[in-house]
Amino acid sequence: MSVNPRDVLVGIFAKNGFIVLPRLDERLKSKTLMVSYGKSGRRHVLLAAYVKEITIQLVSAETGELVATATAEGRAGTEAEEIEQAITRALDALFK
Repeated sequence: MSVNPRDVLVGIFAKNGFIVLPRLDERLKSKTLMVSYGKSGRRHVLLAAYVKEITIQLVSAETGELVATATAEGRAGTEAEEIEQAITRALDALFK
């Protein structure tokens, strides 16, 4: 199974009341956050297992300033599941 990280991000933001725009709308810049994520680490745990770490950044579209950053780890059966789990954990920390 393959999971698109963008789909996970969009789903969680939509669930929390955000509207996801297909592209930057100049009229809405003052109310728009740009969201980016990336794999930021990998750590070995328990014999041959490891966890994937991701970092998510929220940046103001109007000013270009960093609004928030969240980092989390995921450990599951596949790399896709680990990334999905890490994204979910990172956003849970931001929204709670």
